[in-house]
Amino acid sequence: YFIYIIYKCDYSFSSDIWKWLKPLLAVLLAFIPTCLVVASTIALLVKAKKAAHRGGRRESMKWQGIVTTILTATVYCISILPYIVFSIGESVVYVEEKSTSFFYTHFRRVVVTFLSLNTISNFYIYSLTVDSFRNFVRSGVKQPQHSLSKMETSTTTQGQSMEGTEVKTEVKTE
Repeated sequence: YFIYIIYKCDYSFSSDIWKWLKPLLAVLLAFIPTCLVVASTIALLVKAKKAAHRGGRRESMKWQGIVTTILTATVYCISILPYIVFSIGESVVYVEEKSTSFFYTHFRRVVVTFLSLNTISNFYIYSLTVDSFRNFVRSGVKQPQHSLSKMETSTTTQGQSMEGTEVKTEVKTE
C-alpha cells in the first residue's frame, strides 16, 4: 500500500495557527471564487433569458457561448468543492495515524482527482458546444493523415525511380 502523504512535510503545518489559517485560506482562495463563478453564471443566465424574451427567438443570443460558460462553470464548481471540504475538514478531523485514515488517504485521492477534472473536461466541453473548435480539431486530425499519405507517395516514387538505375560496384582484391 503506497501513499504519497507520508512523504509530505506535515511539520510545516503543525503550528496551532494553521488550525484556523488553513480553513480561512480555503475560504478565501477556493470558496469565494467558486461563489463568484456561480453568481456570474446565474447573472449570465438571467441576462440571456431577458434577451431571448426581448428578441422573441433563441437565435438572438449566442447560445453556444452561454452553454459553454454554464458547463465550464458547473464542472469547475464540481471539481473544486471536494477540495474546499477537505481543506476545511483537515483542521477539524484529527487522527493519530494519517496513513490509515480514510479522510487522509481515500478522500484525499478523490479530491486530487476531482481537481484535474476541471482541466480535462474543457476539451470535451468545447468540442461539444463550440462549432469552430470542433472544426479546428477535425482539420487537425485530417491534416496529419494527409501529410502521412504524401510521405508514403514520395517514398514510393523515390523507390520506383531507384529501381531503373544500375549500381556498379568494383571490388579490388590483391
